[in-house]
Amino acid sequence: DMQGQKTLITNPENGKEKDFSFDYSYWSHDGFTERASDGYLEAEPGSKYADQQTVMNDLGMGVLENAWNGYHSCVFAYGQTGSGKSYSI
Repeated sequence: DMQGQKTLITNPENGKEKDFSFDYSYWSHDGFTERASDGYLEAEPGSKYADQQTVMNDLGMGVLENAWNGYHSCVFAYGQTGSGKSYSI
């Protein structure tokens, strides 16, 4: 489960929970609808899904602004294979 900056995982064998904190933590597993016109994945109302615009607004704009101002910039994307990290960047 993901709540704000926290990601909570549950061990399926014993039910023990462990939480991790990040600057940003995004849900990308389900809760989206594919737009027929261009294939863009939009968040369904009430879902936790973070679409590309959400990620760009939260992270990309600041990084891009710093790059345009001459600063070195870096985004570290970590997550499951096929979850959209490279596409987002």
